[in-house]
Amino acid sequence: KRQDLSEETETVLLELERWQEVIFLKKRAHIRQKEDTVRVLMIQGPNVAAMNLGEREGRSGKRTAGDMRRFISQAAEACGMVADFFCTDSEEAMIQRIREAAKGYHLLIIDPGQPACTGRGTRDALAALDLPIIEVHPLHSCHDGLCRKSGIEGVSTAYLAGFGEQTY
Repeated sequence: KRQDLSEETETVLLELERWQEVIFLKKRAHIRQKEDTVRVLMIQGPNVAAMNLGEREGRSGKRTAGDMRRFISQAAEACGMVADFFCTDSEEAMIQRIREAAKGYHLLIIDPGQPACTGRGTRDALAALDLPIIEVHPLHSCHDGLCRKSGIEGVSTAYLAGFGEQTY
C-alpha cells in the first residue's frame, strides 16, 4: 500500500517513523533509569511506629516520626534514591512487609522496636532477604539492660544505635 503514496507523503511517514524510534529509545532509557534508581525501604516496628521519637524516655520537643520521614526522604532524594516507609505496631504486619521487600527494593533500613529483642519471626524474615539490611535504634536499647543483644544481629549487614534521631 505504501507504494501508492506520493513522495511527499512517503517523506513525512519516514520522518514520523524516525521520531517514533527516537521516542521509543528515550522511553526505554527512562524506564531503565527508573529501574536503576536505588529504592530504600524504612521499616519502623512495634514500640516505634506510633511513637514520636522524642517522647521515649520522657524527652520532649524532638522531631516526630513524620518529621523524620520527610528528612529521610529528602536525604535519599539528594543521593538519587527513593525512600518508602512502613510503620506498624504489629510484628505480623512487619514480617509480611519484610517478605515483600525482596520485590523492588535495594536496601532495607529497619528499627524493629521490641521484636529486635524477642521476635524470632522478624529475624527469620530478614534472613530470607537477599539485600543489605541496616538495623537502627535511636537508643542503645539492646545494651542498656532491656535485653542482652539484638535478636536480628547476624542477619543485618550493619548496626547503628545510640545517636537519637540522628541514627536515622
